[in-house]
Amino acid sequence: MLPFISWSQTLEWFEQSYYEEFSTGLNGAKLFYLFNHVKQIAMKEMLLLCLLTLAFLGCAKEAEDGGLCTAPDFIGTYSGTAACDGDTPFSADVTIEERSGKLYLVDSDGQEYPLNTNGCKISTPKINILIASASGTGSLNGKELSTSFAVKGFGLDKSCTFKGIKP
Repeated sequence: MLPFISWSQTLEWFEQSYYEEFSTGLNGAKLFYLFNHVKQIAMKEMLLLCLLTLAFLGCAKEAEDGGLCTAPDFIGTYSGTAACDGDTPFSADVTIEERSGKLYLVDSDGQEYPLNTNGCKISTPKINILIASASGTGSLNGKELSTSFAVKGFGLDKSCTFKGIKP
């Protein structure tokens, strides 16, 4: 295999060899080698481009997930504003606690919701509260917690939001 430093040097060598062969008579084996060599270089460049693209897309996913958050990032009390469909917003405190390796969100009324985390995003599975059920999602952006919960049951269908900051 012939060593080449750059694509332009490869093309120059290819043109020079092609013209030499054309003037002295075409040699099929050499032409096959030349075309094969150029094809290999092009494939290597395409592979490198694909790897760089995948690396960039991998980083983009991390940014979409809100980065990397761990349990200690969530734990604490958040003070902010809550509002439910059509109601006047009100001041509220939400606490996230860790018990036995699991996170729980405790609202102003003392109701506890188990949390699942994925990066800086949180979700709570559907839980039953008396005659209704609730589930929700949220995210942590630095020290700001944003949540959205849906409560359904017994003719009730409300969604509530909370946005608060941890000191």
